[in-house]
Amino acid sequence: MEKIKIIVLSAIISMVLTITVGAIVIYNIGTDKTIEIVSPLVEKTKNRVTDGVVPDNKKNKKPKTDADLIMDAVAKNKAGSAMIYKKVEKSDILKEEDSNFVARGIIVTTNGLIVTDADAVKSVDKYIIIVPGVKEKFIAEYIKEEDGLAVLKIDIATSMIAHLGKMKVESGQLVVAITGKKQMSIATGIIVSADNKNGIISTNMVGEFVPGSMLITKDGTVIGINIVVAQKSNEVSFLSSDVIEKVVKTIE
Repeated sequence: MEKIKIIVLSAIISMVLTITVGAIVIYNIGTDKTIEIVSPLVEKTKNRVTDGVVPDNKKNKKPKTDADLIMDAVAKNKAGSAMIYKKVEKSDILKEEDSNFVARGIIVTTNGLIVTDADAVKSVDKYIIIVPGVKEKFIAEYIKEEDGLAVLKIDIATSMIAHLGKMKVESGQLVVAITGKKQMSIATGIIVSADNKNGIISTNMVGEFVPGSMLITKDGTVIGINIVVAQKSNEVSFLSSDVIEKVVKTIE
């Protein structure tokens, strides 16, 4: 009886070890270290995947199109595109008329710093901020103006910020902009030129863009903001994220 128990116990331990080792090996497959510790069972499974007997999900997965990447990029950053309304005098209630809308702004820090077009907001006025997905409306504090940008601050702690990145752009690169007044709209186009010295990115986009619209690459990196002083004739241009980060660093 003892012998039978030992045999059964050994079989269970062997099965558990096989499953455990197999899981570890499959998870780490492709590294030099893994190849050294591959068990015969797992090696056999690898060969069957290579031979096409066992389906390889990664191999069969269709690559994403540019349209898919653009939609992913918008989804990744849309919560960081706030709407800015001029506050009605002697009232904390936001009137939803278009006449009160002044710009969009990009939420750039988790403690509520927002950058927008300095031409659209003034330090003497009060502004109410609507953050996508948040019911509460925020009264903004005007912080400063620098390099064509105005910096506002709202009392919020949020992880839903824009994913700023360094200005690594070149002509012909596909980009998308988040714009629109009461409702978000998007526009796509390509970069026509990038003035690294002055931080200006010009595109072939067409249409009406509200101040503070964000420019995003198809990998989801925010690389610019639409402001009046960046505009060139017959082109929709953006101030680069390098300038945004420089201005924000002087505050943090």
